[in-house]
Amino acid sequence: MPRCARAVSLTGYYHVFDRGNSKQIIFEDDSDRYRFLSDISDRFARHKVAVLAWCLMDNHFHLMVDDPYDNLSKAMQCALTAYAKYFNGKTGRTGHLFDNRYSRVAVESDTQAVQLLDYIHLNPVKGAIDSLEAYRWSSFRAYQLGYDPFDICDAAPMLDIVGGSRCYCEHIEEVAGRIWSEEILPRRRIPDEDALSVAREVLPSIDPALLKALPRPERDACLLRLRRAHLTVKQIARITGIGSSSVTKATTGWKEAA
Repeated sequence: MPRCARAVSLTGYYHVFDRGNSKQIIFEDDSDRYRFLSDISDRFARHKVAVLAWCLMDNHFHLMVDDPYDNLSKAMQCALTAYAKYFNGKTGRTGHLFDNRYSRVAVESDTQAVQLLDYIHLNPVKGAIDSLEAYRWSSFRAYQLGYDPFDICDAAPMLDIVGGSRCYCEHIEEVAGRIWSEEILPRRRIPDEDALSVAREVLPSIDPALLKALPRPERDACLLRLRRAHLTVKQIARITGIGSSSVTKATTGWKEAA
């Protein structure tokens, strides 16, 4: 079956992510993370693709990129192939390291870009700002300092949008504090006309309409938070575009989790 054509961003900005095959670990230690960043930096520079933000987890990664010349596919293929060859050689494993083809989601506005930036930086800690500052393997420090100590990403375009390092740090601290705030979890049934506003309060770092493009574990965690906010399955399905059966499956036991 032929692959579906990827959506092309009018801005050139994309959310790029992938994970290990069968959710396996793709970074065993810091040397692996350094190697991956080196491969990304080298191959992206060759293809004139800029990294605007990044985050490495044990079994997946997130990138925000600027691809003005439509070279992202070539850059990703070269970078992931190089890293998989290194990792398989180091560990003695065979077969595909990554889970199918990497995913990319077009970013079409400044609002979406800031939401994506927040999502990437909050990914390791789910809103604990102290841990966020301590987490080494993301571009958050680049946005604190105004430059990337790893020399991987260019923070300047997004810092221009958010008003500089100080404004961004204040902004993301506020977002992080709101993510788990009980104040945004209403106790009564939400009217249909208010459902989208509530969803945006519960998930301030990502557009609810983009949930279906996330890796399933992260998508399901967001769906659970929406259900805990007392949105109905039907409301969640309508504002996210995710099928009702998938929402129901992902949010089973939501009352016990609340």
